[in-house]
Amino acid sequence: MTDSLQPESGRSRAAIRVPSGVYFDTSELIGINRHLDDSHLAALLAIRSRLSFSLVVPQLVIDEYVAHHLRHDAEKIKKLNDTARFLHEEHGLSIPPVTMDADTLRRSIDARLRSRLTELDGVIAPLPTISLSTLVAQSVDWVSPFAAEDRGFRDAVIQEAIIADSQDRWSDPFVIVVTAEKEWSSSKPRFAKRGVDVEFVTLKDAPKRIESFLDIAGRTLLDAALNRALQFAMQHRDSIFKAVMEGEYDMWNLRFAPGGEDPFANRTIHRIRGATPKEIASAYADFPSSEREVAADRVPFDVFVDVDFEVETSYWRGGGSLFGPRFRIDKPVDVAALNKQQEPMYEEWEVIRVTRSVPIHGSIDRAAFESGYFEDFRLEPNG
Repeated sequence: MTDSLQPESGRSRAAIRVPSGVYFDTSELIGINRHLDDSHLAALLAIRSRLSFSLVVPQLVIDEYVAHHLRHDAEKIKKLNDTARFLHEEHGLSIPPVTMDADTLRRSIDARLRSRLTELDGVIAPLPTISLSTLVAQSVDWVSPFAAEDRGFRDAVIQEAIIADSQDRWSDPFVIVVTAEKEWSSSKPRFAKRGVDVEFVTLKDAPKRIESFLDIAGRTLLDAALNRALQFAMQHRDSIFKAVMEGEYDMWNLRFAPGGEDPFANRTIHRIRGATPKEIASAYADFPSSEREVAADRVPFDVFVDVDFEVETSYWRGGGSLFGPRFRIDKPVDVAALNKQQEPMYEEWEVIRVTRSVPIHGSIDRAAFESGYFEDFRLEPNG
């Protein structure tokens, strides 16, 4: 199977609950350092290499992030100038005041954030087109995230931006919203009403939560691929069974059952008299453990078939041994008399029947495999 899970449509993603996008709220974005290289964010990005979700930041979150750091930097500059004035008044030290134009500082913070988001392949969701009258009506009715204290206007705009952006990007979106606002969980009905499946998580918990979706999705996709491969093998049952009956098999591979029992212990194996395929046990296309090399336009295809083998064997019966009787010290032994007591040794032949699962190797067209249709199946010699 391929390492990256990329279903063809938003609906197939949602059906197996793989997030299409991860959106950031201001409450978590401002908690990351300005270089956006937080360890939790790094863990989230590491998962994205296996699951190609979009990293999205709404425009209003950008604006709030810039305004937050603008206030923070302005306060730092004010404290620095206050310290300079104190040193001048108390100790006569002349330190020139630090000045920075607010617009210049705002543009600097904004440009750094956008540059870093570009490096992370992040995108910015535009402001939503929802009308002011609609938001006012929701505020009056305390529709989450609006509260009785008349809070939540900007949160509502951010949520509407996420809803609108995800609807534009995917047919049936399932998104993760990274936020530290616990109250946002009550906004799920707002998203559900618009057809958006959503999970609210903190940045700290986001990697583990997405990993859980990835694990479930991986098992689902793997099961689907295995079932599809098995169905395809059933379609080619006759040619696969023919390959079984005409194949060459290593005798050693027939000796031991899964439990470790050796039905050929103390026997000489002469030949396989027959091989009767019973059923196709399993099939794998592009199986991860496969070490076989095929052409670039082909995909390895392995079918495991339960086969009844008839193996011709022989073993020796009768014939006692001088090492069989018990001897007393210094007591002479009548060898001639012992020999008369021994049964004659003779070789007895017997056909033993065993059932083993054997692989039949083949390959299929890569483009057909990736599109979901197995065509042009080719059997390869059995090693």
